[in-house]
Amino acid sequence: MKVTRLLFIGVSSLWIFFAFLSLLIYKKENPIRLNYELQQNIRMLFPQGWAFFTKSPRDENMQLYQLSDNRLTLVDGQRQATLANWMGLKRSSRAMSVEYAYLLYNAPTDKWVQCETDPAAFIASHRLTNVVVTNDTPHPYLEGTYYLIKKGIIPWAWAAQRNQPTLPCSILKFTVVCKR
Repeated sequence: MKVTRLLFIGVSSLWIFFAFLSLLIYKKENPIRLNYELQQNIRMLFPQGWAFFTKSPRDENMQLYQLSDNRLTLVDGQRQATLANWMGLKRSSRAMSVEYAYLLYNAPTDKWVQCETDPAAFIASHRLTNVVVTNDTPHPYLEGTYYLIKKGIIPWAWAAQRNQPTLPCSILKFTVVCKR
């Protein structure tokens, strides 16, 4: 019991120390000055810095869908906290997000279409311009036609309502062609 308690205190103290160092390095105005070499070493350990903890919860949400049987279905593997992704331990969902961000980096921004209604109904009733992107990643996850839907988050005060409001969104249709 005593060893477990000491181990818990030691590990907790270590994490608190690392968080404190990260805060010191990435916070511009502070009274403690560390030498440049130590700052660079800490930045290598914590490349994301304090911004990891300060991402705005109101940022737009982007999700990848496929059209099957005239219905939009969420592409599997995007949600990390599922049993299929071993509650976040499996890295394929993170690799997929990085992969489609890489693919969309070169996609023209003028191909996004604004939608004020339900995205599935909008896609069924409108002809969207298809953007063709080449996937030259070593182990590709994505191949085929996808719809990337970017929309805001429903505020928590409205989350319990039975009839959820339809938020405006942006839709991009793209086809991924793999080089193998």
